[in-house]
Amino acid sequence: MYLFLLSMIFSFGKGKDDARGDISPRDAHTRASDGSAVIVDVRSPEEYAGGTAAGAKNIPLGEIPARLDFFREECAGKDILLLCRSGARSAQARDVLARADIPARNIAGGMIAWEKEGLPVA
Repeated sequence: MYLFLLSMIFSFGKGKDDARGDISPRDAHTRASDGSAVIVDVRSPEEYAGGTAAGAKNIPLGEIPARLDFFREECAGKDILLLCRSGARSAQARDVLARADIPARNIAGGMIAWEKEGLPVA
């Protein structure tokens, strides 16, 4: 049991998907590219205009409660992957959607990690 707990502690946050509902930028890009996911950038329109993941839609964090129909209807059948600068606001957005029974994933590390991976930016 002790070894199991240690392995859980040291593996937390590692790998492509983790217990917090995060997904790596590379896996997010792969899923969005094959059409199985939608990336939603939750930053302000100004931040979004400064560069985002290729193909991402912009719904600022504060607008999410009013845009639940978008997530329910336009994202139906696809994974919802949330993006911000560092992963903090997108984690908050994931929690807002979870309270509305809409599953979503946080792209770990946000645009900082996305750009560090050399993934496409629009």
